[in-house]
Amino acid sequence: MNIPRWKEALEKAGLSKTSADVLNGFVYGFHQGISEHDLGPDIPFYAPPNHSSASQAQPKIEELIQKEIAAGRMFGPPRHSIQMGRQ
Repeated sequence: MNIPRWKEALEKAGLSKTSADVLNGFVYGFHQGISEHDLGPDIPFYAPPNHSSASQAQPKIEELIQKEIAAGRMFGPPRHSIQMGRQ
């Protein structure tokens, strides 16, 4: 990601003020819409429940996940012990 080029392009397009959050997101990461949670020192992460649309599309989602696992681009299923080790 070439941040200076992005900044230049946004300035040339007159979007630097209204799109400053884009550059900030490229540099520091984009907010994922998950509110801050403190579940104590033994649980350093929070996984919110899936949206209801995920349940409606469950067969297709599971099929796509299996394809990704078979291709070596994904591992799973996730286990709490694995996630604790990835901090």
